Order: sequence, then structure tokens, then C-alpha cells
Amino acid sequence: MPNYCRTPQQIREARQYEKEKEAFYIRAEMLSIHAPARLAIRKQLEDLGDRAERRTQKEFDEPLRKMREMCLQTPPAPDREELARREQLQREHAERMAHFKAFSEQKFQKVRETLEEIRRAEAAQQSGVDAARVAAEKAAAEQKQREEEQRKLEQDQKAAEAAKKVADAAQAAQAANAAPSGSRSSVSGPDPSLVAPKAWEDASKYLSLVLNIKKSRPPNSQVFDQCMFQITEKIGQITASETKIIEIARQIDGVLIKGRDASTATYEASMDIAAKQLVKQSETEVAVRVSHAFPLALLAILLYRKHTRFLDILLGRLIKRCAYIVPMYTRKQPNETNDELRKRAGYRKNDNGWETEEQFGERMAGIIAFYAAIVQTKAVPHSYGMQHGWTWLARILNLKPRRITPLLVFRFLEIAGHELLKDYGAQARKIIQFIMGEYMGVIGQMAKPPTASANRLLLFLQDNLKAAGTIPPHEGRTLEK
Repeated sequence: MPNYCRTPQQIREARQYEKEKEAFYIRAEMLSIHAPARLAIRKQLEDLGDRAERRTQKEFDEPLRKMREMCLQTPPAPDREELARREQLQREHAERMAHFKAFSEQKFQKVRETLEEIRRAEAAQQSGVDAARVAAEKAAAEQKQREEEQRKLEQDQKAAEAAKKVADAAQAAQAANAAPSGSRSSVSGPDPSLVAPKAWEDASKYLSLVLNIKKSRPPNSQVFDQCMFQITEKIGQITASETKIIEIARQIDGVLIKGRDASTATYEASMDIAAKQLVKQSETEVAVRVSHAFPLALLAILLYRKHTRFLDILLGRLIKRCAYIVPMYTRKQPNETNDELRKRAGYRKNDNGWETEEQFGERMAGIIAFYAAIVQTKAVPHSYGMQHGWTWLARILNLKPRRITPLLVFRFLEIAGHELLKDYGAQARKIIQFIMGEYMGVIGQMAKPPTASANRLLLFLQDNLKAAGTIPPHEGRTLEK
């Protein structure tokens, strides 16, 4: 019946019924009433709902009371047949689960055995592959070693032939009374007044090596172009930091190895580029800041410790750029112009003409400083040590001095004088006393008044050796970490 046809009393009774109905449903669920009781309650509630519109308040009370009593009653216990049926179902479920577990275990065991066989087969196959690879690598290493030995033998033969040719040319030039050439061309002959014969014999091997590398440089090689670019870039990044120099040496070592893997010509040409860039740095940067010679020297030593032939190439580049490394002087040949003599001696030409004698001297002194920094280095063990510096100093003092000589000797002693006195002691003091006395007298007779470099050398030795008793180490010798 719609609400608008009901009296207020009937509306309230209907609402009360709905509340009671909902409450008994909830109560039945909470008390876990067994299925027959729930069905009976639901049927009575549905019957009650069908007649709700016709019942009075008294008619509601009796069914509600009965429902309350049924909710409070304990559900009847199941009979024996029901219990037996439930136990049978449980046993059947347990048997099915046991059978399924055994079946699954058998399947899994077969899968595990199959996987293990596959793994053993793969391991055996991989072991065979590894053995074959090791054998191939060993054979390749042996072949590479044989090729390297053959290459070194051929290089030694070429160097010996080149040295013989140079020596023959020197003898012919000496017979013709020709003068030796300067730093930018091959030296022609050992004249005792210009160079010691033994010094020229040693230098010609290095110079011939550089000339041969220059002739056999690989043309249009992409690998060489990459090596040249990378080496030039890295050497341009040198600072006074020891850590930075070690990192640059490691990177250049990788570039040289890449060139070595490409071909012998690329490897030697790459080392020649590295040596050329180091010498270029020494005649530009060191000429302005002498302390820059020490990081250059450390880098050179680190490289030739890994690539032994790099030292010979570097010495050849030093001699080619600066003949005073031999040491050796030049003199004017008959019918030779001053411009030709300057070009042969290694002077540079700029927009204003030839560079001055002072500019040329500072460049040569920068290269000598680089050489001195190499021979005096002891922080990294190497073979080209102070014994070669002692030989250089003795040889240049045995030659008749030129105007540039005081500057070269000063730069060498400024860089390597401290280690020279430590290694040679009394002998080194005698040779320095000779420089301060007799040798400076010869220089004074040669140039009147004495040159600025001669006065600088004399004051340097007097202020240090006479005042302090030794030559202090150069301030740039200790690099930053």
C-alpha cells in the first residue's frame, strides 16, 4: 500500500518491521544459525512482509518473539551419517592432494634432470671454445713476437746502413774541408773543433733513425691522423701536476699501442710525433718558464719506459732541432751567405726577418733545460741518467766556446747542477772551478766586454757554490701532487 493511503500508525509499524527484519538478519549471521533455521526465519519474515500492511501492532509481536527465541537456540548437532559423510570427504581430499603432490614431484624431478643435462652440455661446449680461444691467442702472440723480432732486426740493419752512409758522407765532407751542418739538416762531418768524433758517432745513429722514420711515414693513414691529433692535444695539456702528467702518459701510451697494432710505420711515426711535440714545447714554453722543463721530462721518461725506442727517437729530434745537444757548433762555409748560415744553424724567420741572437739563444737554452731535466730526474728510475749529463758537460767544455756557450752551460747547471754535485762530488767541484776560472777567461777574451750570459753564469756559480757550498735544486723540480 502506498504511504499516502496509510495512516501514520501504519507507516510507523512498517518502518519498525524493516528495522526488526534487518536486525534479525544480522543476528542470524553473527550466531551462525544453521541452514534450516535461517530458511525458517527468512520464510517467516517474507510471510510477515506480505501481510505487513494488514497486521496491527499485536500481530507483529508474536512472530518477532518467535524469531528472537530461535536466534537464541543452539543449533542441533549433526547426526552420525552427516559426520561419516564429512570424514569420507576429508579422506578423499587428502588422498587427492597426496597423489597430486607425488605426481608434481616426479614431473619437477624430470625437469631438473633435463636442465642439468643441458647445463653440462653447455659447459662442455664452452670449455672447448675457451681452449680453442686460448690456443689461438697463444699462436697469435707467438706470431706477433716473431714479427716484432724480425721488424727490430730489419730496423737495426737499416740504421746500420744509414749510419754507414752518413759516416761515408762525413769522411768525404771532411776530406773536402766542408763544415758540419746545423740543427735542421744532417750533420756532415766530425771536425774536432766543432764536435767530438765520439759525440758525432753517437748522435748520427739517433739522427739517422729520425730521418728514416720521416721518409717511411704512412701516407694518408686514418689511424696515423687520429694518433697525431690525440698526441698533439694531450701534450698541449701538460701542467705542473704529477697526477695530471701520469694520466696524460697513460692516454698517450694507449694511442701509441693503437698505432703499434695498426703497423710498424704508424707506430714509429706516432712516437716521432710525440717526440716532436715535446721538443716544440721545450723551445717555446721552457724558454719562457724554465720550470716547465720538469713536467716535460717526467712525461718523456714515463713514455720511453713503456716504449724503449721512443728514447732514441726523442734524442734524434732533440739533435735535429738543437745541434748543441750533441754538443756541436757550426761555422760559415766558403761562399756561404749569412742567411744560408742562419738557416743551417737553426734560426727562425719571422715577419721582421730573422730572429735575434738572443731569441735564438733562449730557444736553444730551453731545449738544453729539457735535456738537463731528463738526465737529473731520479723520482722515476730510468736508464738515461746523470752520467749522460756529465758526458755532455765535459764535451762542451772541451770545445772552444762560442757566444752562446755560457747561456747553455748556465741553463744546464741551473736545472741539473744540484744532482751533478751529489753524484760526482769532488770531480764536479773541480769542473765548476775550471768554469769559474780558466773557462770564463777564455770567454772573456772571445767577447769584450763579456756577454750578459757570461756574467749571469759567473754570478750564479759565485752566489751558490762559494756562498752556500752547493747548487740548490731548482724551485720547479718538485711537482704538485
